[in-house]
Amino acid sequence: MKLPGTGSPLFLIAVSAMICVASALAIVYTRHESRRLFVELESLTAERDRLNIEWGQLQIEQSTWATHARIEQVAREALALSRPRPADIYVITRDAAAARRADGQPVASPRPDAPGVDDVPGERR
Repeated sequence: MKLPGTGSPLFLIAVSAMICVASALAIVYTRHESRRLFVELESLTAERDRLNIEWGQLQIEQSTWATHARIEQVAREALALSRPRPADIYVITRDAAAARRADGQPVASPRPDAPGVDDVPGERR
């Protein structure tokens, strides 16, 4: 069974021309989309590079602000703190009898009503 008018060369030429035009339009669209995506990729790559540079600068700034010398300077100037004398530094252990000052001298036993070493607020266990 044959459809009427499907065997004529004019019909085949018209179908082939439509297929060629559709194919050409698909190629144009694909190339345009490819170029658009490439431009977007380039802009995102530039933004990534800019953010990496900013991240590096922020890491350097953070390390500058967090140095021990900077923290000590702020403690002395803004907070008016000073370094304690060795006699004022106490090493606290779980065993209160073994507690010693930084200079190695034993600490006097705490009063019975004084809080024990285990009762020190903020101590990690």
